[in-house]
Amino acid sequence: MAREIWPFRRASSATLEFEPWHLSGSDPILLPEYLEGWDPLTDVHLDRVVRSDLHALKSEAGLAATDELILSISWVNRQSFMTESVYRADLGSEQLVQVALPASRLGGSITLRTTVAVATTDLNRPLGVARWAGSVLASHEQIVMLEGTGPMFPIAEVDFAGTVYPPYASWALQLPDDLSLPVLGSVLLLVNSRDRELISALAASKPDTRQAAILENLEGQIASFLIEHAAVSQAELKSEVWSEQSVGEFLIRYLAIGSTRGLLGLVGGADRGMLASGLEAAARAEGFGRRFS
Repeated sequence: MAREIWPFRRASSATLEFEPWHLSGSDPILLPEYLEGWDPLTDVHLDRVVRSDLHALKSEAGLAATDELILSISWVNRQSFMTESVYRADLGSEQLVQVALPASRLGGSITLRTTVAVATTDLNRPLGVARWAGSVLASHEQIVMLEGTGPMFPIAEVDFAGTVYPPYASWALQLPDDLSLPVLGSVLLLVNSRDRELISALAASKPDTRQAAILENLEGQIASFLIEHAAVSQAELKSEVWSEQSVGEFLIRYLAIGSTRGLLGLVGGADRGMLASGLEAAARAEGFGRRFS
């Protein structure tokens, strides 16, 4: 099994413990892998406890007793790649962390990331010890699937018969020509009003089995489209450094998926069957759409 090699000493489970995430409330429950029945208008409130033996942790990492450590929590939407930091504080010996994930930016699946990092830079620290602020000494990630959610982007219901889109298409994703624009507000999912079954599935707060399958299919198709679109636009995407939350940065993530899965050379080629198969496989491997049981 491959093992990560770090250029500096890190914390171990003997000195730092991340307790499980819980859904906040009068009767807290463990955060499940699938958050069924989530209301897309409701923020997700979570809490967890982080325990540490500060003296032993710093000694284990080669740091001085006076060096400060930072505990941070962030999340990333695995479909839109929107991300946000929701918690940052000095690391204590026992910390109750409480965060709220904004409903308006959630959907599909998210990754919760907890990190403990060095707070300050000190280039006089010895070789093998973290010298730079932000050096991560320990981290924990948890993926949560939001069942019964809305789509990964804002949607508009349109009768495609009155547009440039084919009247029997179910959806179309509008991306701006200006890739420096923010994803939020400039990417729009158009849904054909004639596809009443898809409209109903998107509106359902608790989709039934068939509606869930329809939404999974939509998610997989959109992810495949974005991987291919990013591959077609790779020259432009690689020509600039895109700002956070921009459409360019958003597409760079999908370009990386295409590159990792060996699809960039297939785009524009003659073997359309191999490309279609590769796009579906890449989307599924990254957690989009219907998963194998």
